[in-house]
Amino acid sequence: MRVLVVSSDPGIRLRAGAALRARDGFEVDEATSAMDGHLLTSERDYDVLVIDGDMRPEGGQSLLFEIRARAEYEGVAAPPALMLMGREVDRWVSKWAGAADAVVKPVDSFDIARRVLALVGEVEFPEASGRWGPGKARDMDTPPALDHPDAPSSELAP
Repeated sequence: MRVLVVSSDPGIRLRAGAALRARDGFEVDEATSAMDGHLLTSERDYDVLVIDGDMRPEGGQSLLFEIRARAEYEGVAAPPALMLMGREVDRWVSKWAGAADAVVKPVDSFDIARRVLALVGEVEFPEASGRWGPGKARDMDTPPALDHPDAPSSELAP
């Protein structure tokens, strides 16, 4: 199983890479920018992508969009992507950009590994976001109404 972790944050690359390498059969490549990630995905095939959505100057959503567009042009399936986002609202932007899963940072390495395993079908991960807790999973296709005046305060809490 080949995974690409793309982040300008060395801590994210280190923790995510270590958690995934601890699994038998996982090979992990790392990229420090969206440009490096784009080059690596054009040279190699990956089973899963873990992308930091907060990279600058080019964000992770742009990288994911380019990867998906290239795959569609080539007539192949794009690998599923886990996006690591800085804000709750960005999770929904990531989903619309084509991410299979998105989580708000900070996220621990165990959660990243568990979500990657779920993306490749090795384990079940019923929750859309661990932040909502058991029994409170949200549908990734339906964003919360954050700007609705009657929205419960729990919708706005981090």
